[in-house]
Amino acid sequence: MSRIDSLIEQRPAGTGGALEQQALRLWPGLDATELARCGGDPEQIVGLVAQHANLTIDEVTGTLVRPDRGEPPFYFG
Repeated sequence: MSRIDSLIEQRPAGTGGALEQQALRLWPGLDATELARCGGDPEQIVGLVAQHANLTIDEVTGTLVRPDRGEPPFYFG
């Protein structure tokens, strides 16, 4: 199991399977078609976001799986 998968398993109940929606909410400039090609694979989603947002894998993973699910403390626009 990858580090990303183990982090995603720690997400609160009811948030699984929504990584694409969360990524689009946080980074609205993402290409939804390209995101859909990831097929729900967390590693591919994180890699795509990291490339788009010019962030590290750890930064993207931490943002997508934050337990508080509130608004991010920073703005990407």
